[in-house]
Amino acid sequence: MRSEKNYFQLFSNCILVKGANRATINDLQRNDLFIISNQFCDIIEGLNAKLPITELKKEYSQEDIFEIDKTLEFLESKEYGFFCDIDDFSLFPKLDTAYKSHCDVTNIILEKESFSLEKIQKTKDIINSTLCESIVILCYFKIDEDQLLKITSILNNTTLRSLELVIPYNKNIDSEALKRIRNQNTKLSSITFYNSPDEWNIDFNINLFSVSYRRKNIDDFSFCGSVNKKDFNVNKEKFLESLNYNSCLYKKLAIDRKGNIKNCPAFKNDFGNIKTINTKKIKETILSKNSFKSVGLINKDSIEVCKDCEFRHVCTDCRAYLSESSNIKSKPLKCGYNPYNNTWFQN
Repeated sequence: MRSEKNYFQLFSNCILVKGANRATINDLQRNDLFIISNQFCDIIEGLNAKLPITELKKEYSQEDIFEIDKTLEFLESKEYGFFCDIDDFSLFPKLDTAYKSHCDVTNIILEKESFSLEKIQKTKDIINSTLCESIVILCYFKIDEDQLLKITSILNNTTLRSLELVIPYNKNIDSEALKRIRNQNTKLSSITFYNSPDEWNIDFNINLFSVSYRRKNIDDFSFCGSVNKKDFNVNKEKFLESLNYNSCLYKKLAIDRKGNIKNCPAFKNDFGNIKTINTKKIKETILSKNSFKSVGLINKDSIEVCKDCEFRHVCTDCRAYLSESSNIKSKPLKCGYNPYNNTWFQN
C-alpha cells in the first residue's frame, strides 16, 4: 500500500447504505454512487469506527489483504475516502443527517379538469400560508396560451421556487408562446406536453427551464408511482429526506381534479375540499392531523423489501400502488428491482 498511515475513513459526504447482497457509497457532494460488496461495506464501517488497518488485516488472508489494499487505494483515487492518522478523525466531523425544512408543505400536486382561476387562487393561498416551494399542475383538458398566462400570472407573487406544468399537446403553443409564458413567471421550471404526436425536447438555453413533448397519454394519476433506476437521485436534500421520512409524501399535499385535498391524488381518502375549507388556515385544519402526517413518516428503512435494498435512499417511493393493497408498508407495486438477487425486471 502506498500510504503509511494506519487509518482510513470515508469523507463525511459519502454515506454507506447496506442492502441484502451488496451496498452503495452515496457521494452527496458529487451526486454519484458506487456499488461495493457487503463484505467490504463491513470493512469500511470498521475503519470508519477508527479500527487500525493493521488490526483489520489480522482477520484476513494474504490474498484478501491484497484486495483490501487495492480497493482502499481505489476509493482514495475516486475521492470517496482517505488514509489518515487517528488524530485526523476529530478534524472531519460526521455529516449531520437530520432533514430540515422551513416549509409546512414542500410540494403541491394540483390536478385540473377544467379551466378555473378560483381553484388557482385558493391554491395560491395554500402556497403562501405553508411557504411551499414547488408545485406541479396537471391539466386533463386542452389549455391555450391565454389560459396559461393567467395561471402563471396568479402564481407569480408566491413563495414558489419551482412551477411545473404537465398539459396536453397543443400545436398552437409554439416556441414564441412558450417564451411568453416563461417570461410571465420566471419560476416556471418545466412544461411537459403529453399525448404529443412525437417525442422531442426544446432547448431555449434558459437556465432552469425545460420543455418536453411525450407521446404518452395521461387520463388520470395512475401513470405515477413507477420506481426505476433512471430516476435515481443522489441529491443531499432528497437523500436526507429519505433517511428520515417518506421520500414521496413527506410535507406533500395534493389537490385532485375534484378539489379534494389528499396526501396524493391517487389516494382514496381526503381531508376536505378546497372549495369549502379556509385555505389560509390549512396548517391548523389539515396539516396538523396525525391522519394526514402519518404516511409521510414511513421511510424506506421501514418498508418491506425496500429496507433490504442498497438503492433505497436514492429512489422514489409510492404508497398509493402497493404490492399488498392492505399493507401500507409493503413494497411499491411498480418497482422493478429485486434486492435479493440484484436484478431488474419489467413491471
